[in-house]
Order: sequence, then C-alpha cells, then structure tokens
Amino acid sequence: MKTFFTLACLIFGLTISAQIKFSASSDYSTVPVNSRVKVTYTLSGGNAETFTKPSFDGFQVVGQSSYSGGGGMQIIVNGQLVQSSPGESKWIFTLAPKSAGTYTIGPAKVKVKGQTYSSNSVAITVTNSCGAVKSQGQTNYNTVQPDKNQPKPSTSGGKEVFMTAVPSKSRVYEGEQFTVSYRLYTRYDISQYGIEKTPSMDGFWTEELTDTKTAAKTWEETIDGKRFIVGEIRKVALIAQKSGTLSIPSLELEAIVQIPNQQNYNPFSIFDQFFKDPFGSSGIDPFAGFGTTTEKRKISSNPVSINVMPLPEQGKPESFKGAVGNFEIETETDRNKCFTGDAVVLRMKVTGNGNLPLIEYSEPGIPESFEWFDPDIIDDFNKTSDGISGTRTFEFLLQPTVPGDFTITPSPFSFFNPATGQYQSVELPEYKIKVLKGSGSNVSSEKMLNEDIRHIHENIPFLMLNSKMFSFSMLYWIIVALLILAASLILWYFRKRIQLKANVSEYRMRMAMRQAKRRLKTARAFLDQGKDEEYYAELSKALWLYLTDKFTIPFSELSLSNAKEILLRSNVPAEISEEFSKILDECEFTRFAPAAGRMSQKELYEKSADLIVKVQTHAAK
Repeated sequence: MKTFFTLACLIFGLTISAQIKFSASSDYSTVPVNSRVKVTYTLSGGNAETFTKPSFDGFQVVGQSSYSGGGGMQIIVNGQLVQSSPGESKWIFTLAPKSAGTYTIGPAKVKVKGQTYSSNSVAITVTNSCGAVKSQGQTNYNTVQPDKNQPKPSTSGGKEVFMTAVPSKSRVYEGEQFTVSYRLYTRYDISQYGIEKTPSMDGFWTEELTDTKTAAKTWEETIDGKRFIVGEIRKVALIAQKSGTLSIPSLELEAIVQIPNQQNYNPFSIFDQFFKDPFGSSGIDPFAGFGTTTEKRKISSNPVSINVMPLPEQGKPESFKGAVGNFEIETETDRNKCFTGDAVVLRMKVTGNGNLPLIEYSEPGIPESFEWFDPDIIDDFNKTSDGISGTRTFEFLLQPTVPGDFTITPSPFSFFNPATGQYQSVELPEYKIKVLKGSGSNVSSEKMLNEDIRHIHENIPFLMLNSKMFSFSMLYWIIVALLILAASLILWYFRKRIQLKANVSEYRMRMAMRQAKRRLKTARAFLDQGKDEEYYAELSKALWLYLTDKFTIPFSELSLSNAKEILLRSNVPAEISEEFSKILDECEFTRFAPAAGRMSQKELYEKSADLIVKVQTHAAK
C-alpha cells in the first residue's frame, strides 16, 4: 500500500510538472561579430514568481524586455478588469557579441508555485564573416504585426507614453465604412489603465470591434531611435452619415505608469518587473520604491478629421436605397405552388462588406391579391479588424387569397462601390407562383371568379313586424342611421390613415411608442438569455430611435449633448429630460464595459421603459 501511494504521488507530480514548460531559444545560431542576436526564454503553464537570468559570457546585453499573455496589458473600465490574458510569459534579451568564438549560454531559472525550473542551454557561434544563420523553428515573439498600410507616428514628441488614433482612411464617401484604431505607445510598465471618456461620434454610425474577452494586440515599433511596445486598446468601425469635414474627438484614458528610477533605468526595458532582483543584488536602493515610481497619468489621443464626400448624382439608379460597399444578392422562394391562405416566403439575402447594418429593403412587385407584411430582418455579421461584413436577409411573408397563376418580381438591388466610384445594379429573377383554391377562412369570397348567382327566395321576407312591412318603419330608420354613421366612421378612419401614411414624419411620430415597445421587448429577450452585448446594443437602439421617430430628427444629428435640449423644447419637464440624458449616457457607457455598469441590467431596463412612457406622456401634451 505504501509503495502504491508513493507511485501515485510520483505520477501526480510528474503530471503537474508536465504542464509547466520553460525553454530557451535564439533567433540565430551563427552571427557575425558586429550583429545582434535575440535569446528568448518562454514559460507556459504557470506564472513566474522569480526569474534568474544566466551570465551571458561572451556577450553584452544591449536590450531586454518581457511580456505576458500577448502583451501583459490590462484594461480597466469602471474600476473592473475586463481584459486580461495570462497565457505564456517571455523574457527576451538582445545580445551583442564581444568577440568571435563558440559560446554556450547557460540555463535561466524561474520559480513557479515554490518549485524551481531550469531552461535548456543555447549554443551560438560568433564569426568574423558577414553571414548569419537562423535557428530552425524560431518565430518572432510578437504575435501581431501592425498594418503596414496605416500611418505610423513619425515622432513621439519626447514622450515615453502616448496614444494615437489611426483611421484606416481619411477620405471616404458618405455611407462608406472605415475603421479607427486607438494605439497606446509605451516604454514604461503600465500596470493598468481605464477608458475615462469615449468620444462622441457625431455624424457617424459606430460599432465596437474590440473583443473585451481577449488580450490587447501588441507589437513593437521604433520611433526616434527608441523602441516602443504598442497596444491596440480599442478599434471601432464607423460609417459617415453626412458629407463634409467631420471631426472625431480625442479618446481619454487614465493609466498607472511604473517609471523606473534613474539609477536603474534601462531604455530598452518595457515591462521590467520580471527582471527585478527581490534580494537587492542589482544594487537598487531598497528605500527608493524598489527602483520605480508609480504615477497616475491622463492620456489623450489626437483628434481626427475625416473628409466625407457626397455620393455622386450622376448615374444614380432609381432603385438605390443607400447601400454603400461591395455586395452580392441572392433571392429565392420556399415554394412555387400553394393553396389560398397558405404562406409563401420570399427571401432576399445581401452578402458583402460595407454599411450592412444600414441597408434597407426595396419593396418587391407583389400581386394585389396577395396579403403581405413588412419583412423580418435576419443579420449575421462578422466583426474583423477590417470592419463589419456578413449577411443581411429580408424574409417577406406572402399570403395569396385568390387562385390563379401569379408572378412575383423583386426590385433591382443597387449599391455604390467606393472602390470603383460607380453605382452597380443587380437585376433579380422573377418567380412564378401557382395558387390553388383552398378551404381555409382566408379565401377571399369577394374575389372568387365565376361564382353563381344565388336563388331568389319566393317566400315572404322575414323582416316583418306584427304583420306589417318592415320598410320605412322606426326600426328601419334606426338601422339606416346606424349604417350611415358606421360608414362615415369607417370612411373617416381610412382617410386619416391615408393622410397619416402620406405624411412620413407624422406617421413615425405616431408609431414611435409602438416601435420602442417592440425594441424593448427584444432587449428583454436578450437579457433573459444572458446575451449582454446584444442586450445593451438593442436597449441603446430603442432609446435613440425613439427620439428619432418621436421628434422627427435625423439619427446623424442626435448626440448626448443635444438630447436633453430636444426634450426640453418639446415641453418635457427638466427632471425627466435630465434623467433621460443620464440613461442614454449609461447605455453608451456600458456598451464598452457590460460587466461594470453603474446600475444593474434590470434597473437600467426598467428605468429606460419608464422614461419612454413619461416622455411620451408629456411630449404629447
């Protein structure tokens, strides 16, 4: 039994050890004297408590850096950690050979959970020739490379920590999609940072591309001869809603920066905590804050100006509905034969990249005897570093009421392609539908063809009171008056409805409350399903589009700064206007940090629904 227990402990220890790997590698196995070589120590499966570097005999250390989990950066929003990735840790030393010869760099050591692990040794041959031989199986430790097509800052302005906003394009068409990348440059260790203020994108439709569940993408850049670690902390897709020169304000964040003291400052050490000697053997004054000074800094990005060109009027087709990008369209029906009262589904699927979330449908040519409704919109979008792509599908539900042979003619789909600067139209095929007579209640008896004349009754009519004819009696005149009144009311109702639909803005005002309730219901469904990102997006959409519909203000002209003024001008009390503005700000704020909102999801939903009712009540007075 004792032997079995010992064997089990040994197997368990070997299993735990097998999960932790610590290795050394170099980018070159042979280098000339006047070159540089990088030696990388990689730890996976655990977090290092201490790191002991080897002596590097025969070389001079000219640079050192380290990172953890693809950058070692953390994003703190609202005081909560929303982005972190432990992953693997790496220590990278840049070495300059002192003289020719063959050198063996001894193993480095790390301590993980109280146990010490040693790496393998690395052999490097230094020659007097000019050729260098790469080590096999080596890859650069930067898992992400910057986009070479995007501009880089030409100078750091003498700053060791700064942030830039980099647009993918500075000149776009109205409705064209582009991206803005916010990049943090640092030569110091940043223990944490949080977004203080997101810019108000007036005139733009925006979509967040940053995945808060993964670590920030990082890479190296050299500016003014200095090496910086660059982290892409935020990326957004934007679609211009109006032409002209539009401005994107600065993004503001607050960072906690670890500034090395002058006595041990190494200009090549980016995240230096792995190299600190906990026992003070490096000569650091133990009373000098362990060699660093902690400083809280506010960092702002540069504002960006975008030149938005209007879409050309020349060559614009009548079927153009505002689609801008590169798209393909497919149409289909689920059947070509059915009975009266049955449903036929017409699908129109738009695929590509561009302003997909803003594409509207064109009304297809549907026979008058078909009843149909506004289509269901099904979105399947993909968020990538290049923006939003995917599909938007419109599903029309058609219901024939009369038998016969009919043709459904989808309208042509037109879009503007910014790459070519031209409009493109796609002609869609027609669909033949054969409708057979059914037995359901939805069959239209008034439109039935070849219906026989009914037989005239020869007996005395049943409308007779006390053996007297019903005509011109008191009851007769009452029924006539009621019929005239009913006909007048029906006529008045339909005339008002026609007038309301003719006045689009008035119709949208009347429908604002109904649409808001529908969107709130959708947001509630996302909340019950635990889909936080979709919940916040739908709730924010419900509030903003309610203001657009209720007060007939274009969406592109709405912002947090003028929402309160619009409500006050519409006789909404000041306290309700102020509360509505706060809820809009909260919705926008929690879209970027759903786990750290300033109020609970349920409370936010209930306040939003209550405020819409209050605004509807007061604004209607």
